[in-house]
Amino acid sequence: YLGFGLSLILAWIGIKLVIHALHKNEVPFINGGEAIKVIPEISTGLSLIVIFVTLIVTTVWSLLATRAVGQRTTRSRTERSFAYARQNPGPAVPSILTRSTGRITPRM
Repeated sequence: YLGFGLSLILAWIGIKLVIHALHKNEVPFINGGEAIKVIPEISTGLSLIVIFVTLIVTTVWSLLATRAVGQRTTRSRTERSFAYARQNPGPAVPSILTRSTGRITPRM
C-alpha cells in the first residue's frame, strides 16, 4: 500500500505544479500568455497536510495488511516445510526439524 500512497503524493504534487504554472503563465500559446486564475492556488500548508495524512494512512494500512498476511503465510509455510521433511528425508539431509521444539536435531 505504500506504493499506492506514494503515487497519490506524486500525483498531488504534479497537479499542484500544473496549477502553479497556469497562475504564472508566460507561454504565449496558452491563454495568450495571460495567467489563468480560474483554479485557486493550493497552499503549502494544505499540501503538507495531504502528504502527511497520505503517508500515515498508507503506512498503517500497509503494516496491518502485512501483519495479517504474514501470520497466515508463516503458518502455512511452516506446515509445508514439515510435511516436505517428513515425506522426503533424503540421504543428503543430515537433520530435520522437530515439530515440538522447532530446533534442528540429528536424525538417527
